[in-house]
Amino acid sequence: MLNKFLRNCRGNLTLLTAVLMTSLVGVAGLAADYGSALYSRIEDQRMADTAAMAGAAVYAETNSTSAVTTAVGNMASLNGYASTRLTPTLVNSPTGDGNQAVKVVVSSTTPMTFSRVLTGTSSVSVSASSYAELKSASGSGCILTLDPTASQAFTISGSGYLDAPACDVIANSSNSDALDMSGSARISAACTITVGGQKTTTGLTLDLCTKPTTGAAATPDPYAAVPAPAISGPCLTLPSPPTNVPIGYYCHGINVSSTATFQSGGTYYVVGNLAFQGGSNVTAHNVTFYVTGGTVAISGSAVVNLTAQTSGTYAGILFFGSRAGNTSNNNISGSSNSTITGALYFPTQQVTFSGGSNTPSACTEVIGDKITISGTAYLGDSCAGTGVASITPANSLKAALVQ
Repeated sequence: MLNKFLRNCRGNLTLLTAVLMTSLVGVAGLAADYGSALYSRIEDQRMADTAAMAGAAVYAETNSTSAVTTAVGNMASLNGYASTRLTPTLVNSPTGDGNQAVKVVVSSTTPMTFSRVLTGTSSVSVSASSYAELKSASGSGCILTLDPTASQAFTISGSGYLDAPACDVIANSSNSDALDMSGSARISAACTITVGGQKTTTGLTLDLCTKPTTGAAATPDPYAAVPAPAISGPCLTLPSPPTNVPIGYYCHGINVSSTATFQSGGTYYVVGNLAFQGGSNVTAHNVTFYVTGGTVAISGSAVVNLTAQTSGTYAGILFFGSRAGNTSNNNISGSSNSTITGALYFPTQQVTFSGGSNTPSACTEVIGDKITISGTAYLGDSCAGTGVASITPANSLKAALVQ
């Protein structure tokens, strides 16, 4: 009897069908739950993109991170999201171009309704992120004068020529003559932007703006929060020959008239003048020269190959003039075979600039209380990887999704 029962095949199809149906239902449930999670992810991505753009637009107008948080929260509420699900932060853009971006992360929890039996998981976490980069609606600044009221805060005259087609020339002075061109001087720039007025000639060529921009808001100093370095170690003097000049504190200035090589990877603290005289050939990479109680002078016949530190507190700053200031003028030239990469930062001092590389492919910023262009000066904004901060005109930012 038992053997007959075991040999009986009737009902096997029903049993097999039941087993297969259980598996099929489980797979269908898993697919349904996956589809639900995918839909949630798509909706969260849309929310992240929308909120990031809203936050970036507000930051461009207010320069306030708290305003970004408020804007992102309001956008979440308008779209039926709890503000606690959105996390906004101000970060460096993932493009690596030195601009800032508003990053928004949206987090969700999706229940696993149908596939819980198979997976043992009651829910899965889903998140989406978006970056809205803050880009200048004009060019990227290469020249910025910080004096708020000076007449002729930026000047170029005679046969002077500024070749900076990808860069903005910016003067924060409210004077009616904040930017002054005269004689046969020429400027090739992306835009000229001033708080006050401009006196220009037919020698002005703008590659991005259709006309000079006047009545603008003051452009922030990108290095305003960078502290002055502290003196470290004993007073040093320039070695003879200066073939491996050590990093440190130079209490009697630095005067180079021959071939000199400076050690890389640090800050030279100079009390007095820093001078690279005619006939000198100077190499200094990954350095910052902080100068107090004196000025920087580079002769037009000197050959200099200088690059700023690329990371750390003084990233991007090649020359840093003391904020204590003085009435003297920093005169920076260099031969046509020279390269000067980094920011020439003299926030309370005057700068006369007339050189560096003979092609506008380098990354050079000139920031001073007042600035004069003398002779021919080439400036470029190829600053990726140099540590140089962007000079971004106020109220000229636009937001763009980048990731």
